[in-house]
Amino acid sequence: MDHRSRSLVGMLVLLVLAGTFAVADPIDGSGATRPSANCAGRGCTVGEVESVLAVQDPNFSTLFFEGVAVGRNGVVYTSEQCTGKVYRTRPDGRRTVIATIPYGVENDPGCNMAGILGLAVSDDGDLWAVVLSWLPESHGVWRIRRNGSAELAIPLSPTDVVIPNAIVFDPAGNLYVTDSAAGAIWKAGSDGVAALWFQCDELAPATWIGANGVAYGHGALYVANTDKGTVVKVPLHRDGSPGEPEVIATGLNGPDGMAFDAFGDLYLVTAYGAQLVRIRPHRSPEVVVDLGAAGVAYPTSVDLGKTAREMTTAYVANMIPLPGQPNLVKVNLCERRR
Repeated sequence: MDHRSRSLVGMLVLLVLAGTFAVADPIDGSGATRPSANCAGRGCTVGEVESVLAVQDPNFSTLFFEGVAVGRNGVVYTSEQCTGKVYRTRPDGRRTVIATIPYGVENDPGCNMAGILGLAVSDDGDLWAVVLSWLPESHGVWRIRRNGSAELAIPLSPTDVVIPNAIVFDPAGNLYVTDSAAGAIWKAGSDGVAALWFQCDELAPATWIGANGVAYGHGALYVANTDKGTVVKVPLHRDGSPGEPEVIATGLNGPDGMAFDAFGDLYLVTAYGAQLVRIRPHRSPEVVVDLGAAGVAYPTSVDLGKTAREMTTAYVANMIPLPGQPNLVKVNLCERRR
């Protein structure tokens, strides 16, 4: 990537961090928490937010936690963009740094706008991480095994995929990566080779950040367009090809990371609105928790617990915490239904 491209992307990500884009109005202008779930169980409080991770580094004034992923064993992973550190938090609360991924800049307070972005856990329990790097040999999707070893498993061209952002697996084990700059989705199979899978106007950025968070459910990919405040559904045909895109939600205030729960409902966080939003099939989006009021200033990613005890718990990364705020929280959704 040449110096001019670096500067352009640096300006782009800086603007995202500053939250200076013109975005759609929040879907709930009151900002109030409006849980629609039935609350059941002793000590169960809908929307209760609890700190999971709050770390500091003397080399950085602010740490940018972007990704979060939950394994089937209840382990929660999150990553810090500038240091390249990947954290693992076990159900008993024990926390360790399991890997540090090189991305071309060390001890830079602004990370040169590079680092670790989206995370996902594959069926075999390994963690996968998107890395935006100024070094071609680091730019792409990394695989982090449970023993902490890490390798670049899916290389991406910095000129073709300028801002690889979020990732998700489909049931067949294919991995999809969103490119926020181009409004595109790249797909890689077991051979580790990525190819452009889909690109459309609905995923394109209005100014800078288009396709961002991504989730698989109901036989389709669901993609957040941060600039346009929308969620786009892209069906998957039986042969693996994409279907016609459909905008299923509008008016969201900077939608970012998203994930499906065990009931098939889609949850997403709005980075600019600091909300946790639920989208049920054939229903309008609803604000479940006002994260800003609960001490999460800039939520960027969300994942749901996979175990029976945790299936109604959402984990949210707080990318730009205000002083005293945690980097990672868990939110009690407190639902027992269906």
